[in-house]
Amino acid sequence: MDVLRQASATINKHQMLSTGDHVLIALSGGPDSTCLASVLAEISNELDLELFAHYVDHGLRPDETPAEIKSCEALCKRIGIAFSHSKVDVEGLAEDKNMNTQEAARELRYTELAKAALACGAKRIALGHTLDDQAETFFMRILRGAGPSGLASIPPVRRALIRPLINTRKADVLAYLKAKKIEAVQDSSNLKDHYLRNRLRKELMPVLEEINPSLIETIGRTTEVLSDEERYFFIEVNKTLMRLITSKGDDYIELFLRPLETMDRTIARRVLRRAVEETAGLRRIGHTHIEDILRLISEGKPGDSMDLPHDIKVIKKYSTFLITAAPPVHLETRTMEAPGTLELAEAGMRIIATVLEEAPAPFKGSNKCVLDAAKATFPLTVRARQDGDHFFPEGFGKRKKLQDYFVDAKVPRYERDAVPIILVRDDIAWIAGYRADERFAVSEKTERYLLIEVS
Repeated sequence: MDVLRQASATINKHQMLSTGDHVLIALSGGPDSTCLASVLAEISNELDLELFAHYVDHGLRPDETPAEIKSCEALCKRIGIAFSHSKVDVEGLAEDKNMNTQEAARELRYTELAKAALACGAKRIALGHTLDDQAETFFMRILRGAGPSGLASIPPVRRALIRPLINTRKADVLAYLKAKKIEAVQDSSNLKDHYLRNRLRKELMPVLEEINPSLIETIGRTTEVLSDEERYFFIEVNKTLMRLITSKGDDYIELFLRPLETMDRTIARRVLRRAVEETAGLRRIGHTHIEDILRLISEGKPGDSMDLPHDIKVIKKYSTFLITAAPPVHLETRTMEAPGTLELAEAGMRIIATVLEEAPAPFKGSNKCVLDAAKATFPLTVRARQDGDHFFPEGFGKRKKLQDYFVDAKVPRYERDAVPIILVRDDIAWIAGYRADERFAVSEKTERYLLIEVS
């Protein structure tokens, strides 16, 4: 049948499956996923596939869910594959993260599918998107102002996700199910006009198909060309990004600023999108956000920042540019004895204080400080900066506001609340990692030394 040939050709073209693969099918009971399950079952013998299916209950349609699960169970029993299901709290996540219901449902659905795949040892997760879905997504993204990467729409393969029906028309899916005498359920949300996709499907697409009866296939070819070009740009952008990275963690990425300031905007946009994607993902990050980041890079002052969706923050520093999804650090107030060790877990730091009878060996760097122990009283106080803080920077000769010192030392604004301020009584003795106070400096009369280290 046409659907079998199309699916097999798509699988081969994009190298979706290998002999002996374990594959998890995202099964909703609707026509597309039902067709997908049946098609993969038909070709499983040829490729020696081990198939599993999983249904995710989003908790949004309690009256319909039991019938859908029952339909999925019956189908899986008929075609001989294992079936499982789970339930998620979409409305809870949407409220907690200030997301719309569709975004929350998508995030939780993919998380559950990943869990189910891990449980059954599946390296591939098969989704039932069709060519019609591809065309609808294309127009949705045009209306939202997407760039070329967004208009490439739904990729046939994305990491573990595969879409064997992405070149198959919805009409062919329905014809296949009818010929096989397989019944599928209808999701009532697909009939509601307040969803943009449904309005496009029912109102816009029929009008455009009157102008071009092959509209869906035409859009399919367009997205395929865009997808091919995106794969090329992906490689080139990755090379560029690798040259820009100064440091990187799970929730942040820091880039050299100067190349970004002079880079062609076409490449810069793509590099920034990749950097954001590496940090926290691109959901709800649109063209306007990327343009705002470019404006910050070209026009902002060091220390300027902006907030993006998903609690992403971008900061222009003096020589680098930071994109981070990590929550801001603000130190709690603590005390410590000497000798003693203090853990600052929220900042990932440790402070060690030691009292020495002899002067320590000379050292370089700003992570150590030596004070006159006779001028100190214990316990020491360790806290974040406060309004009105001032000190007498060693070697400076006069009083200076801490705020002014941070500006002169080029300490980025977002980092200032994470800098440990070490006090003797109410006086600043050391800005940890930066500058000691003249009042506690060692001299020829010093007999005992207070060594403080931060790591």
